[in-house]
Amino acid sequence: MSSFQTLMPARGNPMRPILIFVAVFFGLMLVVFPVLMQIGGVGTGGTIGVALLIVVTAIITLAALRALGNAYEGPRLDLLAGEAWMQWQLAPDEHQRFLADERRLFERRAIGYGLAGLVLGPVLGAILDDWLLTVILPVVFLVAAIVILTMARPGNAAENAAAREVRVGARGVHFLEAYLPLEGPGTRLVGVRVQPGDPAILRLDVRTGRRTEDIRVPVPRDRVPEAEAVVERFQRELG
Repeated sequence: MSSFQTLMPARGNPMRPILIFVAVFFGLMLVVFPVLMQIGGVGTGGTIGVALLIVVTAIITLAALRALGNAYEGPRLDLLAGEAWMQWQLAPDEHQRFLADERRLFERRAIGYGLAGLVLGPVLGAILDDWLLTVILPVVFLVAAIVILTMARPGNAAENAAAREVRVGARGVHFLEAYLPLEGPGTRLVGVRVQPGDPAILRLDVRTGRRTEDIRVPVPRDRVPEAEAVVERFQRELG
């Protein structure tokens, strides 16, 4: 097994796509930054120093992400092994409707980020008289939009029959062949409810640090009473 494969969390682990993105990001920094510094007239010593700083920062960041992936791997495997409060499989038509809604949601979010960057960059750059900010902000927001479309938005793999399988447990949920934690280092569930629809949606509010993420889990039409019972169980756990 290669060292890269050893570093990568297993497929379905929530840290796997994040770790891949961060590794690619630092790799690009290691290539682009020294070139820009040489063009800008920075000396060889300064360029080497920045390159070493990027390498050290990358190693620390990737090690932290791998450790976090390890922390989530046990609960993920436990859930797949049967430690679930409820489990079901969506009908093909329900699955397709859910996928379509999810894809539209992430596409709108990505467009919002892209437009925000195009507006904020020139405006803040003009206010602060900083041409570099005018360039950097749109690029940063564009990268965020690309990440949403390529890593957060459900891809072609979500079309598989196995992706219709849903498991909900005390520590996380597994659907679209991916595990999403409800508790872990710096992460906790803060709200849960069932939203009517076709399919209905089990909505779980998960807070990581100061950021709250809304996890949307599809519920088949004949399993809504079970989902409502699980909501009550989560609410008892939350106190």
